[in-house]
Amino acid sequence: MFTVLKKTKTLPRKETTPMEVKMSGSPWDVSGSILVTVPIPNDVIITKVTGNFTERDRKLWSFLISAVWDELLTTRIHEIKISKIHNVFRQLGGDTSPGWIWESAQRLTRTVVEWEEGPDSRRLVGISNLLNAQTHKEIRESGFLRFEIPALLSEVIRRPCRFSRLRIHFMLGLSGKYAVTLYMLLESVANLQTPVLDVEINQLRQWLQIPDGKNGKVV
Repeated sequence: MFTVLKKTKTLPRKETTPMEVKMSGSPWDVSGSILVTVPIPNDVIITKVTGNFTERDRKLWSFLISAVWDELLTTRIHEIKISKIHNVFRQLGGDTSPGWIWESAQRLTRTVVEWEEGPDSRRLVGISNLLNAQTHKEIRESGFLRFEIPALLSEVIRRPCRFSRLRIHFMLGLSGKYAVTLYMLLESVANLQTPVLDVEINQLRQWLQIPDGKNGKVV
């Protein structure tokens, strides 16, 4: 078993019905005085994820969610300049070359998440890939990432029942093979009345995307 206990207790954050949530700050302002946070549904963080989903992919996906937050439910296709995305990651200790963004976007299009949201009487069950994107040569030459967050997933993100408020710039600055995933998992319980993450090792290995038969340190 893997158990994490946080001594400080605050008010519970668990929601019983879907509600509209808001992010804070601007993901583009690395030196801003307002803490940049984005609420991500717990089920999307800790339920079944299928695909070659890396720590850097988790960072990019969460950042893109924060970048298009206000348009998630109203705009289907988003366009962001690659150099603009790369500049934020570079300031927070990311790669010196922006080429990784295209590779990460491709992996995100092949990553599938399953979720269950809401109480039994109003359960919302779904499955979706995390991102749709155009990454062919002509688009890359344009310098713009053209993508969409699937509509069903966007609804869950903007109106979750249970969510974790992720600190985007803090998360982007994390390094280590499992650091981002562990941070997201810990945030999912941090503000509960009983802030305990109690999970079987096999389930933790699945969340961390540790291949079967491979030994790895998770802490």
